[in-house]
Amino acid sequence: MAIDPITGHYYVPYVSPALQTTSSDSASAALEGIAQDEEGESDSVTLSTQARGLDLNSLFADKVGRNGTVSLEDLEALGTQELDSFKDSLFALLKENGIDPTQTIELTIASDGRISVGNENSQKVSIEELIQGNPELEDQFKKAMSMLTLAAEGKEATEFQEAYKANPDGALSHYGYLFGTHLQGTAELSDQSSAIAFQRVSE
Repeated sequence: MAIDPITGHYYVPYVSPALQTTSSDSASAALEGIAQDEEGESDSVTLSTQARGLDLNSLFADKVGRNGTVSLEDLEALGTQELDSFKDSLFALLKENGIDPTQTIELTIASDGRISVGNENSQKVSIEELIQGNPELEDQFKKAMSMLTLAAEGKEATEFQEAYKANPDGALSHYGYLFGTHLQGTAELSDQSSAIAFQRVSE
């Protein structure tokens, strides 16, 4: 696990360059934090001891297991729920402040931690100022994005792990795009729906 310097939330980063070695020990170490339950039916992420010492109730509710694991399915569901809640609050504020709520809004988290409006929205500045002026709303969006990014990274890492067990060289070749990159999420919001799309960007 790693901690996002912008949001302060824990997430699974891109696959470590250590996996570019041929050492199975290095691969196992770099993949620490992605696990399967005893029946092998669901994947999960393991929270570090430091993370478990934080107040995670608001982030994971009762989904954290005794060993500090959270299933990727639960994580994705919680992130989606948080994003939907953020969307409802944001569009209510838009209406209250006389900002047209009928336009679709694309939101990303910039490298400096600011929430940025994309897709050439004509009310970009007004929306960004509205979000920046509401710290709780801003934090809610970052929390949702952290959870959804963690779930997406976890799924990719699990796929790589399974492929590596079967064919290390083939896995390193096929999943080479994971090295030195990370997922960048863009949330697409309307007054009726919310969705997130990811793309890999270089470090």
